[in-house]
Amino acid sequence: GLNQKAFPAFKDVRVRQALAYATDKNKIVQVVFAGKRDVADDILPKGIPGFDPAFKGLPYDPAKAKALLAAAGYPNGKGLPPVPITYRQSQPELQKTVALIQQMWSENLGVQVKAQVMEWTSMLDQENKNALECYHMRWAADYLDPQDYYSVLLRTGSSEDHVVYSNPKFDALCDAADVSQDPAGRNVLYRQAARIAADDVP
Repeated sequence: GLNQKAFPAFKDVRVRQALAYATDKNKIVQVVFAGKRDVADDILPKGIPGFDPAFKGLPYDPAKAKALLAAAGYPNGKGLPPVPITYRQSQPELQKTVALIQQMWSENLGVQVKAQVMEWTSMLDQENKNALECYHMRWAADYLDPQDYYSVLLRTGSSEDHVVYSNPKFDALCDAADVSQDPAGRNVLYRQAARIAADDVP
C-alpha cells in the first residue's frame, strides 16, 4: 500500500509507477515461495467472477522505473525521503519479501527503505487510521465478486481505501458496475476500472 496522505511523494503517480516497475514480482515468488505462488498482475485473483488471465499489470522494467522517478524530480532517489515499509510481525515470508523490495528499490532507483515490523493489532489500528506510509497487507474477500476488490478497496471515500486513492474515472466505472444487472457487462466495466487502477498503482 502506498498511502498518498501519509507520504506526500506518493501523490505523484510517476513515483508510484516507478516503485512498481522497479519491483520484480517473479523474483519474490521464486525466492520467498520457491515458485509455488502465482504472480499477481491484478488485485482480482483467479476464481473470482470477472478474472481475466490475459490481464497484465506493470511489468518489471528498471530502466523505465528510473526514468519515471527522475521525471518526478527524484533522480537516482535524490530528494526522496526514506520509504518506511511496515509489515506484520512473526511472518518470515513478509520479512523476506520486504528485504527483497529494499534491495530492488535501492539498486534500481537509489531509494532507501526502512523496514518496520509491527504487532498485528497495532498495525490494523494504524491502517484504519490511514497512518501507514507504505505497508504490506493481504486482502481476503468477504464475498466472491469483483466489487469486493475494486469498489470496496479503492473507490474514493471507501472505508477500506487506506491508501487514500482517488480517480474519478475509476469511481464512475465502479459505480456503474456496482448497480448493473448484466453480469457480462459489469465485468467489462470492472476490467476497465482494473486497467486504470493497475496503471495508477494505488
